Amino acid sequence: MTPKLDNKKIESISPTVLAFVGDAVFSLYVRGKIVEICDGKSGLVTAKCNTLVNAKAQAKMLDNITEYLTEEEKDISRRCRNTHLNNKAKNAELIEYKASTAFEGVIGWLWLKGDEARAVEIMEKAIK
Repeated sequence: MTPKLDNKKIESISPTVLAFVGDAVFSLYVRGKIVEICDGKSGLVTAKCNTLVNAKAQAKMLDNITEYLTEEEKDISRRCRNTHLNNKAKNAELIEYKASTAFEGVIGWLWLKGDEARAVEIMEKAIK
């Protein structure tokens, strides 16, 4: 079930929370896609998911889809990328982690505003 928060509420949500939601949405999306094409054991599915759901991969995905984003989505991406982060990914540079946070933030923002179709469209483009 996709929530539909009003713009005032969404604007009050911190970029790290947008990324937190986006991470969950993207992870679930990727798991569903991998299960569609892979009839393997859970360990294999997890390994395949981990190739897409990580800071380095998501940073690259953001680079690949940035031109496709609307101006509003680019603004959200910049807001999330530029937020102060208290931690970083284990296997990524800070710049990759910030880009990953930006990618997840856009997905989380779209999801929370109820635009599931656009979130899916961006995730589709990102994983191709």
